[in-house]
Amino acid sequence: MKNRFLRALLPLFLLSFFPLSPAGAAVADKVVAVVGGDVIFRSELDSRETMTRLQYPDLKDDRSLRSSILDGLINQKIILAKARIDSVSISENDIASSADARLRQLSRRFSSKEDMERQFGKSIEASGAIWPARFEASR
Repeated sequence: MKNRFLRALLPLFLLSFFPLSPAGAAVADKVVAVVGGDVIFRSELDSRETMTRLQYPDLKDDRSLRSSILDGLINQKIILAKARIDSVSISENDIASSADARLRQLSRRFSSKEDMERQFGKSIEASGAIWPARFEASR
């Protein structure tokens, strides 16, 4: 009985000495740019490209869109790095009002909240945003 137990454990013991090969490991994300200490990942670029193509259907066949988005992301990171150096701070109210303005702008392109959620494949609440009643009144 003890002999069978050791035979069963031997392969597991030997495998523990061999690390997994890099070819077997899956890549979760890829770094496409580094600006200062900030990293831009492929997933961020992909999601921005998808959102832009959904928002602006006329850009569907634009081959330079991806590089334009990457340029914009790099510029944002440069501005952020410069703001950190200059110790510029942004208040939560500024962020909230900017987010409200962007949501208002996006909401005008859709006939309803449900239509917008269906187009983006995510509920407003799941995205962390709140759909204020005043947006419905302003339509």
